[in-house]
Amino acid sequence: MLWVNQQGLEAILGARAAALGIEVRRGCEVTGLEQHDDGVALRWISPDGPEHARCAWLVGCDGGRSSIRKMAGFAFPGTPPSQFMYQAVLDLDHPERLPRGSTRTPEGVVMNGPRPRWLAMHDYSGPPADRNAPVTREEIEGVLRRISGADVRVTAMEQANRFTDSARLVDTYRRDRVLLAGDAAHIHSPLGGQGLSLGLVDAANLGWKLAAVIRGDKPDSLLDSYTSERRPVAEAVLANTLAQVALTRPDPQSSAVRQIFAKLMEIDAVNDHLDGLTSGLATRYDLGAERDLVGRLTGDRPVGRAAARTSLFAEMAEGEGILLDASPDGHAAALAGTVMLGRAVVLRAVAIGAANVADDVTTGGQNVTGRLPVSVVAAVASLPHPSQIRRRNAQLNAARWSETAEASPASEIRAT
Repeated sequence: MLWVNQQGLEAILGARAAALGIEVRRGCEVTGLEQHDDGVALRWISPDGPEHARCAWLVGCDGGRSSIRKMAGFAFPGTPPSQFMYQAVLDLDHPERLPRGSTRTPEGVVMNGPRPRWLAMHDYSGPPADRNAPVTREEIEGVLRRISGADVRVTAMEQANRFTDSARLVDTYRRDRVLLAGDAAHIHSPLGGQGLSLGLVDAANLGWKLAAVIRGDKPDSLLDSYTSERRPVAEAVLANTLAQVALTRPDPQSSAVRQIFAKLMEIDAVNDHLDGLTSGLATRYDLGAERDLVGRLTGDRPVGRAAARTSLFAEMAEGEGILLDASPDGHAAALAGTVMLGRAVVLRAVAIGAANVADDVTTGGQNVTGRLPVSVVAAVASLPHPSQIRRRNAQLNAARWSETAEASPASEIRAT
């Protein structure tokens, strides 16, 4: 799990787009779209005036208030907001008067830190007078003083925004030649920092499929699997964020549930379950395969022949897909090189031989002798010692589900 500052991540992604020759046009407002049998006509207003273009496929990644979603006629059912929240980066005249961590009062919740100058607030009093108006220093100061009861003044404010716990999800991710990804397809409370990971995997899932269709390698029916694979994942995220929101409410019933959750956080199995739920590492797609290992995490394992031992993680350090060829004569590796030639997916074959499989690969503590498929594709990240991971995850779960520890900033985005 990687905690990343949103502004820093946007700069990195922008630089990568520029290096790939992608033109990013800012300050544009989409004004209309029309679908045809062979493409989509799009109109927008740029800083230079009205413009238009035609494309074979259109992907709407334009956020929770997506114009593409509305114009293409996607249904967007869900729950209305019940809580109104703020996050801001600011300076206070007396920061020592505001307690660190999470402070709950009858008026709401203030989360101060862990990052310097950052705070978030849950306001139980209802919506602001004008939800579309810019957030002002005076508004933030008033809400902060009312909720916390602290005698503080906001002397400077770098950024601030409002958000709610509204949870909505499109009925489908595809309508003919228009597709949606990220917040355009789903919105939810930012509690738990799951939004960016959800949107990034949407894009990764759709990207290779759309590339295969455009090249003519696959029929456009492949794009239907985008909805069937990604929508259930979004449903699960909406469910767990709604549960987290319920735990923040000020009523006695929610308070009792919070106390129970605080005790549950002391159980390793509970933390493991919540880690998988909120990190996305437990996500598995229904591939229609009988092998129950497909889609599971392997962990790091030695691979290769005795004379040239290496590890799975070392082989994957370059970020490429890996094919572990367990066939006796290495024919699967040769076949993969032929099949994948010229495709968007980069796949590197590592022949290990059938005789080396039984003692080398396990998953979840379960030996998979005789059950390992001919090829295994996995994605991994470098991690610290398991005891450090467990300890940190327990702290994050406590903050996320019971507010017994310092909360995580909404502007810090966790990507897995």
